[in-house]
Amino acid sequence: MDMLHKALKWVDQNRYMAVAVILAVGLAVWLLGCQPMTASVRHPGEQVTAVELEREAALIESDIQAQLKALEMARADIERQVALRAQAVEILGGLATAATTGTFTPATGINAGLTLLGLIGLGAVADNRRKDKVIAEKSAAAK
Repeated sequence: MDMLHKALKWVDQNRYMAVAVILAVGLAVWLLGCQPMTASVRHPGEQVTAVELEREAALIESDIQAQLKALEMARADIERQVALRAQAVEILGGLATAATTGTFTPATGINAGLTLLGLIGLGAVADNRRKDKVIAEKSAAAK
C-alpha cells in the first residue's frame, strides 16, 4: 500500500507530467499498432494497407500487360488481313489485265485460282494458330 500511496502522491504533485506520459504512451501505442491505410484502387470505398495496395498494383500491371498483348495480337491480325486483301487485289488485277489485253490463258486462270486458294488456306491456318494461342492463354489464366 505504501508504494501505491507514493505513486498517487507523485501523480498529484506532477499532474501535467503524468497526463503527458499517459498521452505519450497512448500515442506510441496508436502509432505502432495501427497500419496506415488508403482507398483501394480496384475496390472503391474500401480501405487497404500498403501491402494490399502493392498487391493491387501488381494485379493492375498484369491486367495492363494482358491488354497490351491482346491489342498487339489484334493489330497483327488486322495487318495480316490487309496484306491478304492486297495480295488478292493484285492477283485479281493481274487477271483483269490479262483478260483485257488478250493474254489470258487457262494456265493463268488456274495459277491465279491456286494462289487465291493458297492465300485462303494460309489465312485459315493463321487464324487457327491464333485461336489456339488465345485458348491456351485463357486456360493458363484460369488456373
